[in-house]
Amino acid sequence: NMASNSATALPSQASVKSYVDTNTFNSGQAWQDVTATRSVNTSYQNTTGKPMQVSVVYNGGISTSLSASTNNSTWVIIAEGFSINTGLRLFSSAIIPIGHYYKVLDSGATGAKVSWSELR
Repeated sequence: NMASNSATALPSQASVKSYVDTNTFNSGQAWQDVTATRSVNTSYQNTTGKPMQVSVVYNGGISTSLSASTNNSTWVIIAEGFSINTGLRLFSSAIIPIGHYYKVLDSGATGAKVSWSELR
């Protein structure tokens, strides 16, 4: 039993399988286009019960970033891009742990186009 956190006993096969199924990517997850349900400058929480990968392609932004947070208050920039040429496309991708927050920040462009996919 992994709940006991024993230093001398091995966990059972069932508890290892349960842990891996809950805390890692597995075959039950699939890529989903969530562009229609996501907006820049808005935070979202990973409530899937599993780590998830977020991939964002954006163009038209002058300064755009993909950020993550453990508490929806303190943010870490995971990927950032700058563009004056609005034809330039920027790609960001990150793994978001269970319960963490994520958002795309667009700090200057109006009408930046974003394509947003999640492995959930």
